Amino acid sequence: MFLSLRSKLILTVFVTSLLLAPPVKAQHLNVKDLLRNTPSTRLQFSPFTVGVVIRGATDRVYTLNLKKGNSLEINVDNTGARAGVYVFDTNGKQLAVLTANAKRNNFTYEVPSSGDYYIFCYGGPTNHFYGLTVTAE
Repeated sequence: MFLSLRSKLILTVFVTSLLLAPPVKAQHLNVKDLLRNTPSTRLQFSPFTVGVVIRGATDRVYTLNLKKGNSLEINVDNTGARAGVYVFDTNGKQLAVLTANAKRNNFTYEVPSSGDYYIFCYGGPTNHFYGLTVTAE
């Protein structure tokens, strides 16, 4: 069955809006909501490692317990068109928004207070892939 011209136009606009939708607006992110509504994983390093490589497409919050004085380093090596990586401190304050863009693909932070820090990896509305390395020492 053929779609009417109007139906085709509506479908085209809808699909285009999904593909061109901007990444999650950082100012609207709330860590408590993310933790309540998004799958999460606690990152734990063995005594012989200081980092982890993360690859994925779905939305996920990674929690990392850090001590005051630790150095946290995050390097994004790829994100799809709509994927992004967001970093939050123990109070839920956004520290960084990272993408594959060379000007926004790495983050280094000296931890001012002990506690849980959060890395939200966003796959976008169409599950774009992301890849990053998290190091803490």
